[in-house]
Amino acid sequence: MQTKGINLSEKRNFSDELTVTFQFIKQEFKSLMTALAVIVLPLVFVELFMQSFLLKGILAGNVFASDMGWMTLLVNYVLSISAFLWLQLFMLSYLRLYSEKYPTQERVNISWHEVLKLMRRYLGRFLVLDIVYFFMSFVGFVCLLVPGIYLSVLFLFAPYFLVVQDKNLSASFSAFSASSDLCRGQWWGTFGYVILCSLVFSTLGYVFSFPYIGVYVGSFFTGEVPGLFEMTLAGAIAKLGNYLVSGGLVLAIGIRFFSRREGKEHSVLLNKIEQIGMEEQAESGEDKL
Repeated sequence: MQTKGINLSEKRNFSDELTVTFQFIKQEFKSLMTALAVIVLPLVFVELFMQSFLLKGILAGNVFASDMGWMTLLVNYVLSISAFLWLQLFMLSYLRLYSEKYPTQERVNISWHEVLKLMRRYLGRFLVLDIVYFFMSFVGFVCLLVPGIYLSVLFLFAPYFLVVQDKNLSASFSAFSASSDLCRGQWWGTFGYVILCSLVFSTLGYVFSFPYIGVYVGSFFTGEVPGLFEMTLAGAIAKLGNYLVSGGLVLAIGIRFFSRREGKEHSVLLNKIEQIGMEEQAESGEDKL
């Protein structure tokens, strides 16, 4: 059966990984956007609704004048982190389903029901892993900037091992050790890839910020506080662009994860085959003696 789609489990070079990322987005755009609208957008809209009140208070200059202002700021911060983690889990689950279905389906079809079911299955372990990841990276940044960056890249693939490859989190945090092993000898390449992808997606997402900037500029020149609807709409467009950029970055890192994992597994397999061949030659030599 000839499968129509993209084989994620292929070893690719630096530029091909980024190219395949955009090919995957183009191919899965309708399915991705449908699932994203059902699963992720509701939480994003809740965040936007709360954020509109915060921005209104900032422009009016009274956001920090009361405990309610501080509470609104805290709620917005928690919602923002929650929405990003939910989006990350969504992208990881989608990649997992796609990689499983690709070898068996002529045309891969993924429904939002399947994605949501898988997200519920991994939600608890994913949150634990992300908390540990954040803590280790934070400690590294507190000690010195360089250790924080190093650890962030070293354990970058841990969530992918947990969700995509179903690594056991409780077994001495094997997802972290697997990520470290995958980055061995490729730390600088992975770091450069993340920086490049961040720049590319940030540039593409910048256009979504134009309405938001327009609201602020208009408020600055007129001295009037923008209306709630106006701010919510401009914020929704900017926030949507921000999450699309974040989702694209998670996907791009996922493509590199599959590429690096395939290269690693093939290297191990070739070494085993070579070792078996050498053992057979040695046994053959002993038999002749």
